[in-house]
Amino acid sequence: MKKGLIGCVNNVLTNIDKIKVWSNSFKEVSKGDVCLVVLNPTLNELNLLHTMGITTAPYWLELDETVNNVRLKYQIQTLEKLDWDYALVTDVFDVMFQNDPFSTITLKGWDLTIGTEGIYHSEEPWNLDVMQKSYPDKVELVRNELIYCSGVMGGKRDKLVELLKEMETITMSGEKGHDIRDQAALNIILNEQPLWKIQLLNPKSNWVLHCAVGGPTDFYEAWGFKRHYQERWGEAQEVNGVIINGQGKMFDIVHQFNRIPDWNQKLTERYVK
Repeated sequence: MKKGLIGCVNNVLTNIDKIKVWSNSFKEVSKGDVCLVVLNPTLNELNLLHTMGITTAPYWLELDETVNNVRLKYQIQTLEKLDWDYALVTDVFDVMFQNDPFSTITLKGWDLTIGTEGIYHSEEPWNLDVMQKSYPDKVELVRNELIYCSGVMGGKRDKLVELLKEMETITMSGEKGHDIRDQAALNIILNEQPLWKIQLLNPKSNWVLHCAVGGPTDFYEAWGFKRHYQERWGEAQEVNGVIINGQGKMFDIVHQFNRIPDWNQKLTERYVK
């Protein structure tokens, strides 16, 4: 069974340390392949990634949308060519791994695996704002539903391609009232009777922590996220450079850790020397 991690980047040299954290932490815990969709790379950047053991899929294009939005198209094209059975598609600059994420993805025959942020749309201003500006007719569909994050998604490669295609269609058809629409597209799909068998995981599962709402950022207490986590899931903690959930289990994946300076330093220092 072939497995792999895929992401999308531009400005490789500027962000090389972040790419090292993403790739090297994954290689420590998983035997899967690593592939990067690289937008507008230089030859030096491609050579550097190859020396790091990363397979590259370069594309040269005029960027008239954010990388978050256009990445879907090129990740689809790349995944369709790969011979993997299972894939994990994630953000790159703020994702690191503490345990093999495929242990959960390949379990029990699920088509797809996606993690919630643990907060409802009605409780989180940014996600609700995107929906109101780009998909106003879908606000009531998601208002009282949990937010699921498009920054970390996994599953059977062919099913993941199908999901990404639906996300791209919705992302590109949305009103351009907001420049990042891929996550809104995902949440619309999840609340409109999706066709796949989807494993939807919360922080108690210890698969992924989305630190923007689940970690002690500047907004953690002021916006009520701390209280919600205490009541629903238990609070995540950093213990000796490891992020654990409220039940004391280590998260497989930590996302958006760079929004918490202390966590960022402790989690990344061994990968960027």
